Amino acid sequence: TTTNTNTSAATTSMHHNQKIEKFEQDRIDAMKRRAERAENKIAELEKQVSEQYEISNSLKRKVQEETMVRKFKERRLGYLQTNKRSRSNEEDQIRVLHEEIASLQKRLETPTPETIEWRVAYEQAQEEIQKLQRDAPIEEY
Repeated sequence: TTTNTNTSAATTSMHHNQKIEKFEQDRIDAMKRRAERAENKIAELEKQVSEQYEISNSLKRKVQEETMVRKFKERRLGYLQTNKRSRSNEEDQIRVLHEEIASLQKRLETPTPETIEWRVAYEQAQEEIQKLQRDAPIEEY
């Protein structure tokens, strides 16, 4: 009976160890799946940030182009103001150019709704990346 008791205890202990190993393996698998989802989410957010960066660069180029157009028109206006020939026609052109310059300056100073939306989306993506990095640090094996 002592041998049976020892054998029974060993079998119980072995089953208990197998359950612990299975539980630990399940936890490891779950952590791997969670890490993979986090990596996928980070990749997706990095892609969004990259797209936002491209949009930002495109907007900067557009602003530069508009600035160049404004400078061209200001130079033309200066030229027309110094040239006194056909004054009435030139005054009309000067007035129109002044209005155009004012309009362009207003457009440059006022952000578009798209720009504001892109900025908000960019900041949200940055916050999400930081949250993911803070909440689920990924350890390498």
